[in-house]
Amino acid sequence: MRCEGLAPWTNEWRSDPRLATSVLTALAREQFPETSLRVLRSMRDSAVEANVVHYTSAVSACARAGRWQLALSVLDALPREAVLPNTVTYNAVISACEKVGRWQLAFELLELMKDTRLTADRITCNTVISAC
Repeated sequence: MRCEGLAPWTNEWRSDPRLATSVLTALAREQFPETSLRVLRSMRDSAVEANVVHYTSAVSACARAGRWQLALSVLDALPREAVLPNTVTYNAVISACEKVGRWQLAFELLELMKDTRLTADRITCNTVISAC
């Protein structure tokens, strides 16, 4: 399903993806995860290239809204979208788990990072510890 309300913007986003990044960052800040996902869907449907920064912003929106399951589903969808998550992406999902006390899942994500050869940073470690 295409989000027609965003159609006028997708041409601009295609020529300058940073504009979409700004929109997604603002949606994350305001805790609008569903709207973030609609923006990503509109980008995909309009052949606007979405990168890891775009997806990480959507994950952050989920995390800030306490929607850990939605954050995890975005992470799970990245391989289908041919986008490789990075440490910041994992940090956002781990943060979503931390906010709702899902410490076991936070540790599982830390292990998954190792399996994918991503390096945990100070934020990753502090967030996993905080989840406990």
